Amino acid sequence: MDRNFYEFWGQLFQNLAKGQKQIEDFRKWFGQGLVGYESLTAMFRKAYNLDVVEEGSPDYTEFWQKSVETFQKSFRESLALMDVVPKGEYETLARKCAALEKTVAEQEGAMRSLKRISSEGGIGSPFALDELQELMKKQHNQFQDLVKNMAVLFEQDPKADRSGKKKH
Repeated sequence: MDRNFYEFWGQLFQNLAKGQKQIEDFRKWFGQGLVGYESLTAMFRKAYNLDVVEEGSPDYTEFWQKSVETFQKSFRESLALMDVVPKGEYETLARKCAALEKTVAEQEGAMRSLKRISSEGGIGSPFALDELQELMKKQHNQFQDLVKNMAVLFEQDPKADRSGKKKH
């Protein structure tokens, strides 16, 4: 992190005695891209030596932009040192986490449903298919027996009695 960043924070903490309002102003100022709130902007300009460059000069805009980028980078680094995550990053991760939790819950529900169907021998389970094949074989065999019996019945002479003797 750069020296100017620490100088800015040193001045900010020295001014904390003025009350909580400055911290709230800082949060808003930082969220707006370091614009507005003239007392903070003046402190920033002084810490980053922007006060020695004339605001209307062609170099000022580029110098300002580089100073803002350096400050924001240093700010993120200082938060990382304290294991603090910026609110915007946290909210993005929280939304992703909620979406993933919803997806996981839906997938777990589908898996429970499939396991239940499988354990109950539901349609498409190996047990159900085996049972269906066995039933089809049994019906096929019964049909074959029926056809054989009918063939035997129709082959018999109608004048013969059941014992196989002819009637007179």
